[in-house]
Amino acid sequence: MLLPTFIKFAENAVNMFPRPAGSAAKLDEAFYPTQKLTPGERRQAMTMLEEQHAPEGSIFIVSSGIQGGFDLVSDPVQEEKVSGIESTALHGRRRAERVVEKFLEKAEWADIETVVIPGCGSSPLGAAALAKSVAEIYGTEGSDRAVAAILAGHGAFDQWLEAASGGMLMAPMANALNAFDPFLEYIAEVNPDLARLYIGDLLDAIHEAATLHALLKARLVGGSFRGLNMIVSHSKGNWAVLAALLALELELPELEGARKLREPDRRIDVVTFGNPVNLPDMHPTMEKLFHYHQFVGAADKLAHTNSVKTWQLHFTGDGNLDPHQPVFDPAAHPNERMLADTEHHLFAKTDPDTGKELKPYHMPIEQILPQIRPH
Repeated sequence: MLLPTFIKFAENAVNMFPRPAGSAAKLDEAFYPTQKLTPGERRQAMTMLEEQHAPEGSIFIVSSGIQGGFDLVSDPVQEEKVSGIESTALHGRRRAERVVEKFLEKAEWADIETVVIPGCGSSPLGAAALAKSVAEIYGTEGSDRAVAAILAGHGAFDQWLEAASGGMLMAPMANALNAFDPFLEYIAEVNPDLARLYIGDLLDAIHEAATLHALLKARLVGGSFRGLNMIVSHSKGNWAVLAALLALELELPELEGARKLREPDRRIDVVTFGNPVNLPDMHPTMEKLFHYHQFVGAADKLAHTNSVKTWQLHFTGDGNLDPHQPVFDPAAHPNERMLADTEHHLFAKTDPDTGKELKPYHMPIEQILPQIRPH
């Protein structure tokens, strides 16, 4: 499988280089609300980056509130190294399954409702900032809200490798799915084993996708991740969501045949920002399990460069939303929207003299998410 091989090389090659310096997180400052992190959380995220002891696909838990700090799920590969076990036996989907097992060892984490995945070039700082932002949106006075973040990269340290696996490899994959969805449906119907093999290789290559897939299985098959009801992703993270959902979709006939599938009382909301993708809808059960919501800025240059679906929404969408009052029908299916004068970043950049937000505007997730899943 040529594409997964290239992605796997680009995703793993970062481990061959020396540890990065603190400047590797500069991209996170441009896209994510890092100012929401407490000084302690920022130091912790930068330590994770500089010491590089949190591989891609790792999970950590960030909470709202001012206490600061977050919990990192221990890395099963490192534990095996300490135990003297051959670590090369644990990779891809197998490693993701072990990470999720470690995550669910704490009973309170099984009630976490939201999982976030940041985008291309993000580091632990960006993942923490995105998770903190979402936690603050849903946290209430006197009651902190915890959010699980999946680590997607190591910042500018592996920016060119992330970009190679993202814009050069994964974007064409996503665009191909947009353009040839009927063909993919035909292949999956006539040769499901080949389709599953291909998507399985993608999961092994895209570590954050493998972790999300394992979390979804823990929610919809094992039932141990009982709280999960929302997935929020940004930029390249949307392609990881696509791969994880495709893998689950291809497993549905077997799961339903064995009566192993646990349908949630309410569909899991999948919310993507920037770089919209063709989220899977081949199997009718997917609409019973998930509700898709995709948002992209009309002025988002990265999304227009990397996603055919962005251009399609100019012609097929319901008109541009007001970025300051983005009112929409959250029950619409599919819920795919463009926001006028909006770029790729997720926080407001203001004029230092007037305090007014500068154009192009930020993606107003603080107004969008509560409409989809109220407090």
